[in-house]
Amino acid sequence: MPYYQDTDGQIYFFDYVPEPQNIRADLVAITDEAALAILNVPPVEVPLALTRKQAKQALVLAGLYTNVEVAIASISDETERLLVQVAWEDSETFERNNSTLLMLANALGLTSEQLDQMFITGATL
Repeated sequence: MPYYQDTDGQIYFFDYVPEPQNIRADLVAITDEAALAILNVPPVEVPLALTRKQAKQALVLAGLYTNVEVAIASISDETERLLVQVAWEDSETFERNNSTLLMLANALGLTSEQLDQMFITGATL
């Protein structure tokens, strides 16, 4: 979300990226971190793990649930594919920094920030 600050210190934000000609001349772009610090918004902690239900529901909400099985099926090494499939089907929890989860997230095209957001969302489910 683009944040801007005027010369009086007032913060403005847009839920879209505005065209440069539509931004007031006295507004200067600032980083998300700077805006949140100015607004005293506490940082959101990324959970270290989610339950299976939370993780799968977060994937459903992100529109990625059915893509997981496709990503697993595309693993060429049979042993690795079976290990990942067992982890997907039988894990009670999904740990944020688990190497298998990170590999699947990469296969789904998720950035680290998007994965963090999925964990934050999942923790609310």
